[in-house]
Amino acid sequence: MKFFRRLLILLVFSALIATIPAYFYFKQGLNAINPDDQATKLFYVNSGSSLNLILKKLETEGLIKDYRIARAYTFIKGNKKQLQPGYYKLSKSMSYEDIFNKISSGKIFQVWLTIPEGFSMRKISKRIEKKDLSSNKYLAITSKLDSSFKEEFPFLTKLDTNNSLEGYLFPDTYDITGGKEIDLVYLQLKRFENTIYEAWQNKPADWKMSLNQTLTLA
Repeated sequence: MKFFRRLLILLVFSALIATIPAYFYFKQGLNAINPDDQATKLFYVNSGSSLNLILKKLETEGLIKDYRIARAYTFIKGNKKQLQPGYYKLSKSMSYEDIFNKISSGKIFQVWLTIPEGFSMRKISKRIEKKDLSSNKYLAITSKLDSSFKEEFPFLTKLDTNNSLEGYLFPDTYDITGGKEIDLVYLQLKRFENTIYEAWQNKPADWKMSLNQTLTLA
């Protein structure tokens, strides 16, 4: 009887000893990648993405240590929060719990750019520098008419490739979160298409000037 009692105690003790390292490994897997690295990066959560896909992406981008530990922790906690789509500012100094709470808060990060009416390409290029976009790249894109623009936007088809996009870059307020200079140009051209070009198509039948001539006159 004493033998079995000792055996049982030994088995329980052994299981406990084995559990302690596993516990610390699990806990370590939830800690921040680098508590001293405060540099932030934008992380995008796609609409409809599963928790598993988001956790794998977090691991791939070096923001969490192990997506499997993160997933297990989330299920153990019984956390039913919905992860909200959008951009979030995250850093390697954040623990998994901090990251999860951030991307389930719905407090997405957005960068807004307002382009006033009458701004030339050069003035726009100077303004976007304040939003960490390149003035030179923007001017390089807008100073000549790329064939891809002509294919997508019908109002550009009659322009020569030497033409710039001056006059077609619609002034408005844009959400440029996570975007590049080319993305802003597309947003401006799309807004032009939905406003000016749409109105142009309803011009009087006796109007003789082309769209480009009309814009130049205006």
